[in-house]
Amino acid sequence: MSQATLSGKYQIVIPKESRQAMALKVGDQLIVETIHGITLIIPKRKKVSEMLRGLSKGMFQEHYLKQERGSW
Repeated sequence: MSQATLSGKYQIVIPKESRQAMALKVGDQLIVETIHGITLIIPKRKKVSEMLRGLSKGMFQEHYLKQERGSW
């Protein structure tokens, strides 16, 4: 667990481990949401397709997809 300090301008530095885990780059936008006293910091994706990428991974067995694609 990392720790950050609030500056006089109400700014914090996101710890390196967290930046790497979220794959953040300079200029990326973040969504900051507070729910029941817990603050979430979520990277804002540039495209909806980026958010949906990989959601269905593992949902279908490999042979099923090949069979379906072959029927086209």
